[in-house]
Amino acid sequence: AAQQVTGLAITRFVAVDLAATSALVEAVGGVQVCVERPVLDSVLGPVVTTAGTGPLNGARAASLVRAADVRGEPAGGTALVQRQLRVLAAALARALSPSALLHPGRVNGLLPALRTTVVSTGTGVADLLALSSGLGDVRAVPTEPQANSRGNQEMREADATALFTAVRT
Repeated sequence: AAQQVTGLAITRFVAVDLAATSALVEAVGGVQVCVERPVLDSVLGPVVTTAGTGPLNGARAASLVRAADVRGEPAGGTALVQRQLRVLAAALARALSPSALLHPGRVNGLLPALRTTVVSTGTGVADLLALSSGLGDVRAVPTEPQANSRGNQEMREADATALFTAVRT
């Protein structure tokens, strides 16, 4: 289905288990993540109380990637996906940084967390590092401003076609 929508041949993939976010963030010693507004979730409570860049430990990072009912955010989950990408990019960048990879003790501590968090085919450390450096800047596929009658975001066909054409070329 993704190949049909995008027109891209998908030959490799990387999957991330968001349930393992806490362990990965703890293994890298915490991360710095920027949020545009406080993240006050109706189920989880206050996750991040002020806007801007701040440190997150494993528990707070796990809450940030799960906060789905945040006061002031539009329906559709775009803001949630953006937060998830930022946390994962920060954690992978720290895990795959030269300072982490050049210290055997740190690598041994990171390997179990990376194994449970990231599943991929045909990718190596260099690929994951390239992915982590680009994740924080990923923008969602352009969608209509309002969810459809089932509560799902629908792609803006013309904008999505332009985006996927640019990616293919």
